[in-house]
Amino acid sequence: MGSLVLAVQQNVPTVDISGKILVEDPYVAGKFSAVPNAQVQIAGMAAVSADATGFYHYDAVPQSFAKAAVTAYDPVSSARIGFSVPSSVHHHGEPHLRRGDPECAPDGHEHDPRAPA
Repeated sequence: MGSLVLAVQQNVPTVDISGKILVEDPYVAGKFSAVPNAQVQIAGMAAVSADATGFYHYDAVPQSFAKAAVTAYDPVSSARIGFSVPSSVHHHGEPHLRRGDPECAPDGHEHDPRAPA
């Protein structure tokens, strides 16, 4: 039988990250709605489920995850969007990641900067 060793780092600064996943209406430019039950995953961490309003939350994300890839998946449409944890992750801050944040779009093409905050 094998053994499991868990290495726990002490005093690693962490932040809470939360946000809302939004999608633009394909028929009405500039009209955004929440993506209920979206699956959101920061690379290297377990996925979390958004609630009915598209809101998601991560507790205790190490600050070293700044710029980590994030994927959001819509279980209804099977659509995926990708963005990054903002580089301005601060110990006392709580960045809100949502489709449309210019800093979240890795290539500037996946997100519409007109999305509401």
